[in-house]
Amino acid sequence: MINKSKFDKKVDKAAPASAGSKKMTEEKAPAAPPHPGSGPNINPSNSRMMATIACGINQKQVRWSLQVIVPDHYSSVLREHFLNQHRAKQNMFFLFQGYRTEVIQLLVQWLLVPQLRTPPKIQKDEFAGIIKNYCDLWIVADQLKIAALKNQSIYLIHQLETQYKVYNTAQLNLVWKNTSKGSALRQYFLDKFTSVKGKKLQKDPEDFPKEMLIEMLAVAEEQKDAVKDPGEQMAKYYA
Repeated sequence: MINKSKFDKKVDKAAPASAGSKKMTEEKAPAAPPHPGSGPNINPSNSRMMATIACGINQKQVRWSLQVIVPDHYSSVLREHFLNQHRAKQNMFFLFQGYRTEVIQLLVQWLLVPQLRTPPKIQKDEFAGIIKNYCDLWIVADQLKIAALKNQSIYLIHQLETQYKVYNTAQLNLVWKNTSKGSALRQYFLDKFTSVKGKKLQKDPEDFPKEMLIEMLAVAEEQKDAVKDPGEQMAKYYA
């Protein structure tokens, strides 16, 4: 079970940026490893083994069933969890608590087809919720150690913000509550709001988490050169 309120916060060591800046269209998120299709599962002699992923509690719990094909390069956490249950002759079951159903649904869809798709045309009043979903998805992927999903999530966040030219702070409390200092997702938003372009987006300090404001002040004091906009250095945020 993953309980969002009991996450162990670990610093995410983002890969260093590659030499030279690239525009967003050139620096896409690294692709996930090839999908195993009907390839090896936990017990090759039983190709119909199924696992259940659930979200919520009691009557409000939503469940998804999927064939047990979880390679290590997707999530060593899920694979080990299901293996332990299989060895103990238990039903293979994984519960997420504290997450919204739509976020875990995005995770399940990715496990089946490991590629995030850009949502269809978004209405202005839907935008904040969609960005929040992908921030939450990054957090889930971080806990499950799914580097490819983290990379795709953060790339899509930037792609949507750039495409729709909508920048809000609704997701910042979520990010600072569920990540540690130095994580790639935090760094992305720090750079966004402390870059030359980002300073124009700053409005009421009350819109920002206090911990974020402290980190922004530290950046302002320590950074000699102007902070680059995230779109100029997306590789910096990839696992």
